[in-house]
Amino acid sequence: MSRVLFITSNGFGLGHVTRCMAIARRLPDDVEPIVFTLSEALPIVRREGFFAEYFPSRDQEAESANHWNGRLSRRVTAALEEYDPAVVIFDGTYPYRGMLEALRRPPRRKLLWVRRGMWKAGQGTVNLQFAPFFDTVVEPGEFASAADSGLTVESKEGVVAVAPILYCDDDDLLERAEAERELGLSPGRLNVLMQPGWENEVFSPSARLCIERLERESTVQMMVAESPLQARSVPLPEGISKVSTYPLSKVYRAFDFSICGAGYNIFHELIAYGLPGLFVPNAGTPLDDQVARARYAQEAGVGRSWESKTEQELEDHLSWFLDDDRRAAMARRARDLSFENGAEAAARLIAELSTPEVEIVVRDPA
Repeated sequence: MSRVLFITSNGFGLGHVTRCMAIARRLPDDVEPIVFTLSEALPIVRREGFFAEYFPSRDQEAESANHWNGRLSRRVTAALEEYDPAVVIFDGTYPYRGMLEALRRPPRRKLLWVRRGMWKAGQGTVNLQFAPFFDTVVEPGEFASAADSGLTVESKEGVVAVAPILYCDDDDLLERAEAERELGLSPGRLNVLMQPGWENEVFSPSARLCIERLERESTVQMMVAESPLQARSVPLPEGISKVSTYPLSKVYRAFDFSICGAGYNIFHELIAYGLPGLFVPNAGTPLDDQVARARYAQEAGVGRSWESKTEQELEDHLSWFLDDDRRAAMARRARDLSFENGAEAAARLIAELSTPEVEIVVRDPA
């Protein structure tokens, strides 16, 4: 039995830790995954059956970067000593100094960085300098790769590309009738799932605009996805049905379309499972190019991109989703462009690296 240690970022989010669990749940039985996470999703990780530790993200107002990185270095060192993993996998856009300090100490372990592409043009130069520290960089596939103009497009040394990584396989999803029953939805209606991942700590005017518009449609049933993380829950309008199921994709077949953000996980889940999406990209992310991703979905015919958040543009987009033929065409197009789940390939690679027979290729991190 060998062990591997996943280290994830995401103080309040689920993206990185979900991707690590997607890989971990596909590891062979003789490889034990341990999760060391900075995400407040620790209870979810444990509920999904993983052994996990939590280290809180830095409160920038209460603690200096030096002090926090020192604490992180000590905690990671302790985890390495206790669990003695054969491979350490970091999923995040920026490797933490304290983590790297701990990983530099002997004994030398195999190090893998799960690093998404689709960076904004010209951004992330500092991030790329850490690549030589890792033995391998795994790059989860990007459906919108043709629109990727970021730095990772040309930075392929030591990179292993896999298909887009998803938590659920197609067989994990409930059939429509079962999913509707689980959610309490009435059958025979047009079901809309709002996933306001473009919001921060408030339910914004753009989300309210969607609700007010769809409430005028007598055939529509709406549900709003509420974060399963208590710290991220926001007050919802009166009378709105909500769902906080994890993983939410298990009940996707209950819905006819989704209004959602354009982050990596949601974007690829919707396309993989053939659920048309009205993508609302967050243009303010520091690195992830959600605008390019959402625009590509519209160009590819699998969704629409609502960038202006204006009422008129919303009306134009909803004319596609409320039309049965147009909506069905988007779903068919997504199925025609379907891709395999890259979590399986990433798990195979990690399992291979965890065996003593695979030697470490020492790369100079200088």
